[in-house]
Amino acid sequence: MRGAERFKKSLPATLWRRRRGPVVAVPLALLLLIGCVLALWGLRNATRPFQQQQQQTDAMERIAPGGWLTGTDLVEQVRDALSIGTRGHCTVVLGLDERVRDPALARVLQWFAGERRLWHLRGVTRADVQKAAAETFLRNTTTITSSPRERGFVFSHPVPTTKIDAPVACSVSHLLALNWLLRHGCKTALVLEDDASLEALPLWDAPVAQVIREACTPAKPLLQMEVKLVSLLKGGYSGVMRLEDLTVNCSRRHLLQHRRHITYGTAAYGISAAGMRRVLQRFSLRPDSELIDATKVVQSGGHADVHVILNEQTTRVLWPAYFFEYGDAKSYITGERKKEYYMLSANKAIEANLERAALCHVFV
Repeated sequence: MRGAERFKKSLPATLWRRRRGPVVAVPLALLLLIGCVLALWGLRNATRPFQQQQQQTDAMERIAPGGWLTGTDLVEQVRDALSIGTRGHCTVVLGLDERVRDPALARVLQWFAGERRLWHLRGVTRADVQKAAAETFLRNTTTITSSPRERGFVFSHPVPTTKIDAPVACSVSHLLALNWLLRHGCKTALVLEDDASLEALPLWDAPVAQVIREACTPAKPLLQMEVKLVSLLKGGYSGVMRLEDLTVNCSRRHLLQHRRHITYGTAAYGISAAGMRRVLQRFSLRPDSELIDATKVVQSGGHADVHVILNEQTTRVLWPAYFFEYGDAKSYITGERKKEYYMLSANKAIEANLERAALCHVFV
């Protein structure tokens, strides 16, 4: 009996010893599981900024230089957006050097080198124009080294070389490009300076030729597609342009009035054949001549984006802009003095494009 009693008394202790492993292990496992969950949650929160940055990096890696979406049909995407090969539409990239400053534009010229209506034209320098001006004083001598027809422009009246600066040379270059486009039968054209950025291209909502064709009217045959604003120098806002007050229009972009000395930018503009003729008539040597009269360019004020090519009478502004200046390019005209001003305009254009894309559900 005593053995049996001792056995009964010792049974709970034995069972406890036998069950203590599972009984203790279960809470420990639960605590360990909770700890792991909390650790994972903390790790996730700690790494979220990194993950977001990595996602942004991955997204950027899916965008080729210049802002193009990558994929097997990348070349065709760019072809369609820039309207390369579109009947009656032409594209000119205008610069001073053999090498194009914007890498994306350089790639476009490489991809579509065989296209008949895509050209990289070399503009004239200030030294070129000053030389031509000096030769107007020497027409009866043997020192003239090139004919006006070879240059494409001439001075009808002598102009002091001190009045010929980089903006005048830029204006003459644009006029020569318009002459080229008109001679080649272009109905519409996109004129790009070689530092125009294509970074906003994935956010375009229509091919560039369609936008130009719809916006360029007989009354306003020019469309400014890159915008720089003087007011950004003063306070970072658009001033009288009131871009901040514009509502997002998903059916089409806004067409605004070009404002003299407020709206700048000939890095990118669209033009119709009627617009080409209208601009060239003002600066031709004679009505029946293809020669540009550089004297008239100087007398007009000389600046392409307010006096010569774009002006309040002929031009409207596309907003949000399709183009802005390539950030790493150095302007031949202003050097580094207005770089901050150019970048502010570019940032405003980027923000407007992203806002429009988000609100119009462009991103899927």
